[in-house]
Amino acid sequence: MHLEGSRGRCDALPSPPSLHTPLPHFCPQAGLDDAGAGAVYGYDSIGSYERSGYGCQGSGKDLVQPLLDNQLMAASPLVLPARPSTTSLSLEQATDLVKTALAAAAERDIYTGDGVEILKITRGGVERELMPLRQD
Repeated sequence: MHLEGSRGRCDALPSPPSLHTPLPHFCPQAGLDDAGAGAVYGYDSIGSYERSGYGCQGSGKDLVQPLLDNQLMAASPLVLPARPSTTSLSLEQATDLVKTALAAAAERDIYTGDGVEILKITRGGVERELMPLRQD
């Protein structure tokens, strides 16, 4: 969790989100763990959580999730020898994938807004990028 001007511990995220933020319980939360690896926590409506390599939420979720699964998920968690279930991407590749997924959702989902704020979380801090959608 990032609070303006401070850094929280990513491993504190799995506690109920209502302790950290007034957002609904099913909003994903992201940060870096102690090893500097990205961590995304997804929540359901009763507060159960799961750490994963990626996630999405919102009106365009049904359009974005299959694209992310196709680009990021390993063929099967049962593949032997075992391997990570999420494909690693560079920051630039991940940013491009997010932009592509959100642009695609904006074309098909009337509730997806006219712009998106992308927060890139690294050991060096948080970089904010604004991307307009629907420029027609």
